[in-house]
Order: sequence, then structure tokens, then C-alpha cells
Amino acid sequence: MDKVEIDEREEIAIRFSFPPAPHSGKVVWRCEALSAGYPGKPVLKEVSLEIVRGEKIAFVGKNGRGKSTLIKTMVGALSHTGDMEWGHQVQAGYFAQNQSETLNPEKTVFDTIDEAAIGDARTRVRALLGQFLFS
Repeated sequence: MDKVEIDEREEIAIRFSFPPAPHSGKVVWRCEALSAGYPGKPVLKEVSLEIVRGEKIAFVGKNGRGKSTLIKTMVGALSHTGDMEWGHQVQAGYFAQNQSETLNPEKTVFDTIDEAAIGDARTRVRALLGQFLFS
């Protein structure tokens, strides 16, 4: 048996941090009598829910029970009936299950992020991508 030696590799890791979030109001998100779904297929019917700052929640259930429909409705990707609102100073971010399908394969990672960056983030796109190990 031959001894195989592997060159030592530099240990690299993703390093980033999020700035402190602005302090939200007590209610993060609420809905009352919320109904949503797809043409000919109602999924959520008369849902009332309140999410309060500090709560930890998870949407758990079998496929087709409305988890993704609720989240898509929360971020405005699906139309709905009933009342729904985000709390004071709350900004939602959403990364869809099929997010990669929405990307333009003709664009580089830099082009995609540069197009989405706003404000002073535009000047830091290369550094940001470097923190996620894109060279």
C-alpha cells in the first residue's frame, strides 16, 4: 500500500455579520381573516395570527398544507383577502425555495449583486462577495 500525502490547505471560512436591526414595535406581523391561494385552489382560509417580537416560530406540516403559501402571502408575492400588516420598522426578507430559477444564468455573481445593491452597499460589492468566498 502506498502512502498518500495531502498538502495542507489553508482553512478558509465564511465571515460576515449583520448590523444591529432597528428596534421593532411589539407586533412583528399580524393578519386577520387572511385567505390566499391559487386560481381554483384556495389554500389559506380565514387565518388570524399575530407574531410578537422575541417569539420563535416555525411553520411545520405536510406538503400542500399552506406553509409556503403563507410565507409568500406575507411578503406580498401572492394576493390575498383579509387584513395583513408588518409591524413598526419591520422589513421582511424572503429567499424562495426556487430562488435559483429566478436568476439570469447569463449574469455573473458580481453583476447580480451589483444590480440589487443600493446605497453605500454598491461600493462594497466585491468585499461582500469576498466574505462569502467568491473570488
